[in-house]
Amino acid sequence: MAKVTSCGIVPIRKNGDKIEILLGQPSNGGFYGMGFLKGQVEKGETHLEAAFREFAEESGDLDVELFNENISFMQDNPKKKIFIWPAKVPHSDINMAKITEDGIVPEHDHENELIKFFDIEDLPMVFKNQQEILKELLVFIDNHKNELI
Repeated sequence: MAKVTSCGIVPIRKNGDKIEILLGQPSNGGFYGMGFLKGQVEKGETHLEAAFREFAEESGDLDVELFNENISFMQDNPKKKIFIWPAKVPHSDINMAKITEDGIVPEHDHENELIKFFDIEDLPMVFKNQQEILKELLVFIDNHKNELI
């Protein structure tokens, strides 16, 4: 069986003194952890095209800006290879209307029970198959926090 490739985007925002990332809790009937918004690459898509499509579908089409299309994080697991691109969250009217004061994105697809921005200093449990990406992402954030909007 061929290994699946999943791609997604992780929005990073400054919220007051906090730096937050967006995570989703899948609608699988129980709490097993949180993860990045991502999905499988479809035939004819590049990894980045799949990342944008999946993110738009799952996030309710939040407005994001990649730091750089050449910056992504990868985790190669036994069944799946995951690519995640970090992105900034502009303070736009679109985003202001789609994100509640407590960081929840209420209008999203059915694949996730909850989509919410979490303070990087107080993150919930993240899926084991995405923890390497999270470690690299936190280092990236520390090195680029002055670039956050």
